[in-house]
Amino acid sequence: MNQLNIGPKRHKITKLAIVLALDRHNPQRELISRLISDLYSGLLSQDDIARGFDELFVSLDDIRLDTPDAHTVSYWHLHKVLIQ
Repeated sequence: MNQLNIGPKRHKITKLAIVLALDRHNPQRELISRLISDLYSGLLSQDDIARGFDELFVSLDDIRLDTPDAHTVSYWHLHKVLIQ
């Protein structure tokens, strides 16, 4: 993670990954959820992931203009990350 020079913006990885997954099919969405869970095992902290989801949920109304089911898919990702 240090090589990426992300520093205090690690939480943006969670938001970006889910936003990119919104236009994908279920198999790709599943992989994104698994990726976030796997990153938690060392690269991202629980706080990073929570902050990423917080930022995502704050911006959902804007994202929903392009992706009408953004709310549903975002909560689906949250559920999948929590149970993995």
